[in-house]
Amino acid sequence: MIPQVRQITCEAIICWPPNTSRRRKKTPDEEKIHQYYLEHQEAFGIPAMVRVGQIQFRVPANASPQEIEAVKARADATLKRLRAGESFAVLAGALTENPQGKVAEGDLGFLPVNQDAWLQKAVADLAPGQYSEVLKSPVGYEIIQLKDKRDPLVTPYANARGAVLAQMRREAIRQGSEAYAWQLAKQVGVTVEIDELKSALPQTTP
Repeated sequence: MIPQVRQITCEAIICWPPNTSRRRKKTPDEEKIHQYYLEHQEAFGIPAMVRVGQIQFRVPANASPQEIEAVKARADATLKRLRAGESFAVLAGALTENPQGKVAEGDLGFLPVNQDAWLQKAVADLAPGQYSEVLKSPVGYEIIQLKDKRDPLVTPYANARGAVLAQMRREAIRQGSEAYAWQLAKQVGVTVEIDELKSALPQTTP
């Protein structure tokens, strides 16, 4: 049996169900717009930023326990040198294994702190000028220095309202188009063979 052909309008990877007008818009209640703004304030201004220095020691892929311990020992030895008074910038320039940081003596510039849970935790208890203990990271071990920090600059609600409403509509369109696409996929019996993508296909209920 040949599956029924369904017409779908797609623009910029957004799929619209048949007979659905993409111009139909319903403005959310003002309270919902304001609540969304409160929950995403940094998205409508300049987020909190930290300027960090980094000395990174990378663990090779498939490293043995002995190799991992050797990398950790190098990081510990560097921390002792810092505590003895050696310059963070000088040691970073000589020892860090992050190429981007090496050319700038470990200075990674300003980064949005709340967008990286690992970085947020690493600098949480540091004052400008202080450095961390040896920290385990996704690539190995690191010593982080907090060089400076800036508080977020948030746009007032009255000025941000238009952008907030536009963002809410984009999210609603994305969620709706994804749900419709998966609905069609289930109707025509789409199966996912790639393991990494199987969790993305909603499970059907008996």
